[in-house]
Amino acid sequence: MASIRQYPSGRKAGHYFLDYTIPDKDRPGRRKRRRVPLKTTDRHEAEAIAARYQAETMQAEIRDAEEALAQSHGPRLDPDPTLEQLARWYVDEMQPSRRTKDITRHHIRRYLRRFCDFMHGRHIIRASHLDREPSHIDAWTIELQNQFHLSVSTINSHQAAVSAMFRAAVQRRILYRRPLEPWPYLPEEPIDPGEPIAPETIRQFVDRLHKRHSSYADVILFIVYTGCRPSDACGLNWDDIHDLDTSQPIAHFRQFKTRRFVAVALSPPAADTIRRQPKRQSMDGHVFLTTAGIPFHPPNVTQTIRRHSEAMGVHFTARSFRQAVVSYLADAGCDEAMIRRITGHDSQSIRHYRRTRNAAAHAAARQYADIIGTPDSCAIADPKAPPRHLPT
Repeated sequence: MASIRQYPSGRKAGHYFLDYTIPDKDRPGRRKRRRVPLKTTDRHEAEAIAARYQAETMQAEIRDAEEALAQSHGPRLDPDPTLEQLARWYVDEMQPSRRTKDITRHHIRRYLRRFCDFMHGRHIIRASHLDREPSHIDAWTIELQNQFHLSVSTINSHQAAVSAMFRAAVQRRILYRRPLEPWPYLPEEPIDPGEPIAPETIRQFVDRLHKRHSSYADVILFIVYTGCRPSDACGLNWDDIHDLDTSQPIAHFRQFKTRRFVAVALSPPAADTIRRQPKRQSMDGHVFLTTAGIPFHPPNVTQTIRRHSEAMGVHFTARSFRQAVVSYLADAGCDEAMIRRITGHDSQSIRHYRRTRNAAAHAAARQYADIIGTPDSCAIADPKAPPRHLPT
């Protein structure tokens, strides 16, 4: 709605101006204020100028702003979409555009379905209903704990999926804001990571593979000495191996999980597992092949590792070898850059896989004590001596 007003003060005091608003395309649901000086102190002249401006310029400006807002408003959803419409849009349109894996989309669709069913039971159908009553999100968190008995990490996965859906809707200007800020997040209890596999256990595992003459021996040994995932070992191609005949062989490949290219320095035992493979040309040129000439299947490799470990009376997986490689290299004094060059892991993965041995921690503590020294007043007392009492 346009109106004619006067400047109250300043060098334009007494002059008239036209005051109106247009839709703000950068902030959906809001309007932007505009002031047009009419450059006159006469009321009748100001009204005539304003009428001509409204007919020639202002209406066209408002129409252009509304068209720009409609084009930038994202997908054709209702102005007040339902939660089911938002969930369907996020899983079927947003996730494919981000190249999300099908299995991840399946989990997200299940999380959002559970969220929508709970809200429907409380008569929360549309996003605007949830915006007016955000306390239902806290009630949903309590429901996940009490009714479904989910772990803290699984509850946080549910919360992350719903929060990401609302965040994407705000970024695409479907919604003005998320129903709740900040989004609920349950703190996870710290878990003792334990120690890595002992070197003696790894040697016993390797000896068992050789004595059993397992066809999986070479591909598993490659995992043991490089710490790579079974999917990467099974997918290793001859074109990924460089300088195999030298003392510094390199495996340069794209990780199946992260889709990142990594360069892994191969130790002599890891390089020997590759040299023992006959260069039988499979369809894709894989290095490790079964007796039938087909590539190994990663789940079968994982099951073989688990079966042999349980037969030894212990339990570990291929992930345990990644933890062992990172942990022992870190204890040996290698920094993250060197560990990344040997294993191909990034810094975050190195910190995640690191397992600190108790012996290494106590050795470091003793080394620090030796550096600063022990004053005579802080000498260790005889454990058999009676305790000393403070003077009263």
